[in-house]
Amino acid sequence: MRTFGSFVVGLLCLAAFAVALPLLWVGMNIADEDGYVALSRSALDDSDTRNEVVASVVDELESQASTRLTEMGVPQSMIDQTLTEIGRAAAEGLAREAVVDAWAQAQRQAHQQMFDGQDQGFVVELAPLVAAAAEAADVDVEVPSSLPVVADDSATRDAIALVDNTPGQATVALGAAVVLGLASVAIAKRRGNALLVLSIAGLIVVGMEYVLAHLAVGSFEVSDASGLGDRVASVVLDVAQSSYDRMLLDVGVGTLVVVVVGAAWAAAGMLRRRRGQDAAL
Repeated sequence: MRTFGSFVVGLLCLAAFAVALPLLWVGMNIADEDGYVALSRSALDDSDTRNEVVASVVDELESQASTRLTEMGVPQSMIDQTLTEIGRAAAEGLAREAVVDAWAQAQRQAHQQMFDGQDQGFVVELAPLVAAAAEAADVDVEVPSSLPVVADDSATRDAIALVDNTPGQATVALGAAVVLGLASVAIAKRRGNALLVLSIAGLIVVGMEYVLAHLAVGSFEVSDASGLGDRVASVVLDVAQSSYDRMLLDVGVGTLVVVVVGAAWAAAGMLRRRRGQDAAL
């Protein structure tokens, strides 16, 4: 009876563990603002994405400058010449590392917009980048506080809508997995064996999570990456997959340590029982 009870509780533990892993990652890297900024920073490592961001920022800055110069009555020929110089200086300025800090601030603002309850999809915020470009090009323009570029497809909106409650859900699922795991081992007749079997099953769960995550990412399309918001969303998705893989690797290593502990405990129990049998003889 104790063995059966331990088995049932162990299954519940594994189910909670399987649910907790993705929730924990999403809570730390998507729902959490600092985690999202750190994750999305890696998007600039992709040269095509970086170039597209720079091009979009320069276009926006040139548009702002053109409006300002037109209002001042500057001839169109001079405006065109000025915009060429502004574009060159801004692009050179954004090629420097200053863009990384501006990008971090932009993504912080984007995160706040995505999770403000407005259901507007994936957001790339350009305002801090345009301000950095204006400073680099020494252009005096009034940059709006927000210049969002939105990937507003239904799949992206649905995914973002699911993220809000993940930190609390992750805490509940992880706590349940720990409590149920301890209970499964505690009520087992042979606790070392129970810990060994449970930890090996945990490794299998980690492997299944890896496969399922890759299948899920492979089936998730972001509007064919046709615009800036779509491209950044696609790159962030790739970065997220790598980040989740690293977390699963860390969890797998930790679970493997528990397997070793369980094996040692089970072996010690086996030796004790064998010595007890020998003593009885």
